[in-house]
Amino acid sequence: MAAAHRPPLSRERIAQVALEITAQDGLSGLSMRKLGSELGVEAMSLYHYVASKDHLLDLMVDRLYDEIKLPSDLPADQWEQTFGQSLRSFYDLLLDHAAALELFTQRPASTTNAFRTLYWVYHRFQMIGLGPREASLAYRYAVSFVVGQAVIELGMRRFRTELPAVELDEPGMAEFIAHNLELSGDAMFEIGLDMVFQTVAVRFGLQRSVVGHV
Repeated sequence: MAAAHRPPLSRERIAQVALEITAQDGLSGLSMRKLGSELGVEAMSLYHYVASKDHLLDLMVDRLYDEIKLPSDLPADQWEQTFGQSLRSFYDLLLDHAAALELFTQRPASTTNAFRTLYWVYHRFQMIGLGPREASLAYRYAVSFVVGQAVIELGMRRFRTELPAVELDEPGMAEFIAHNLELSGDAMFEIGLDMVFQTVAVRFGLQRSVVGHV
């Protein structure tokens, strides 16, 4: 691409190209030199926008947080629909971006879009009567489920095609493993999400806004 037609450098563009590199090479394959090459500039030019490698990783995290859908047009009593949309968006993000799991689990939630997300979560829980402590507990519980399910799904995609080649003498064990392998990620996610909402509703005395359907 000729320099005259190259998009101007910005922190947003740098973060986006860095995420594209990690999609191919993982976080371990990301370097300032490679990033500069992809952007068509010398690596030193990046330091006008990015203070360090850690700063770059934070910009990438911020970019990912910005992709999470945070619906604001649903009424307060439709809390399951509201959080369901955001948690599904987060789950898809973890599966679609190769470095997302590593970034979210290793970098602090201290960027602008991270705080915007946290405020949205607190505000939506506040709308249904939860205080800061209760909102934090519900949030951490739900996010733990999403991250854990993403880890499992990414691993299961490698092994879903065949049963493990081991002796299965215990009654019902082969059937259990077969069901475990056959459950699609989406189906398992919806079952688990329904269980999360049921637990949150019981724990904090909330009226469920969606009848469990799985």
